[in-house]
Amino acid sequence: MERPEENGLPRALGHCAAPELRLMNLAALDRASDIFSCCALLYRMLLGRPLTDAEEGLWQEKLAALLVRQIALYTANKSSSVPTAAAQELLRGVLFFLAVPEEPEASSRPEDVGSRYEAERADRIRVLLPLDLADELARGQHRAQRDSALTIALWRKVVAALPPLENRSLRDTLRSIGRGFRCYDTRFFPQRFDCDIDYQLAVPVSESLLGINYVNQYLTHLAAENSLLTRLPQGEVRAVLERSCPDWRGLLVNLYAPAAANALARTLLGGEGLTLSDGEIGALRERWKHARPERIENDLLTAADALAERLILPRGAGKYLSCFAREVAARAEALRDCGGLRGVFV
Repeated sequence: MERPEENGLPRALGHCAAPELRLMNLAALDRASDIFSCCALLYRMLLGRPLTDAEEGLWQEKLAALLVRQIALYTANKSSSVPTAAAQELLRGVLFFLAVPEEPEASSRPEDVGSRYEAERADRIRVLLPLDLADELARGQHRAQRDSALTIALWRKVVAALPPLENRSLRDTLRSIGRGFRCYDTRFFPQRFDCDIDYQLAVPVSESLLGINYVNQYLTHLAAENSLLTRLPQGEVRAVLERSCPDWRGLLVNLYAPAAANALARTLLGGEGLTLSDGEIGALRERWKHARPERIENDLLTAADALAERLILPRGAGKYLSCFAREVAARAEALRDCGGLRGVFV
């Protein structure tokens, strides 16, 4: 199974258990460190080394010149200055076009996220420094226009393939996204997409994504959820939702999670459909009573693969189901010893 990057490392490096690699600590290398750990650590250190003072100074100089140019275009050459808030948003737009990562909020970011941001920023700026930033900005604007067109097409596909389940927040969210395309600015403010996204996904989108990138990823996740929901018996889906949340039509609840969790459990038990008896939930509890977390996760990932194959899910929907199966495994491991699995399966 593919796994996402860990601690900013490529997959092949992120699985290494060596503490010197995970801690990025050169001083932790000793005679007991294997050659893989040494090479992997040096690779990551070279890839993410900080900018020198000279590089940072040159970057700030080139960035300031590009921002002045954007301000002039934004004001139609009528002014060389704008309010501070507008200048900050124009700068964020420039960085978006140049694909320079935006600094996460200090109040909510873990330490490893901050260090990963610094490494990614330095790597990207080092690529940009010898280039003409005006040309790169134009390419970024073209990308935003292209991505906007692709996301509109994806939105239409999602709207056309909705499951026959009337949930207010889902419908309102899709309508709001549709209105957002009308005012999406691919010249100056690509990091902003004005819409209200109230419908919660089973697998959330990363908050590091901005603008059309966030909306595209959100719709990609939603399309994966719809692919499963439309392939399941609709009567059983409604029955599971009724037992999970009687007011599922009006509240801000996800439709995919309870149905997908039950489908995974039924598949693991060798059955089909969504209906689980108390005895079947008890059988799962006994199966995992003394199991290590890896065993629970492997069981559910195997069930996800089997379910995706049986329902002929598109590849993206199958991967999404596997991501969700990992979350179900974590919840099952946490709840099996305190009240059983009824908080996981309906």
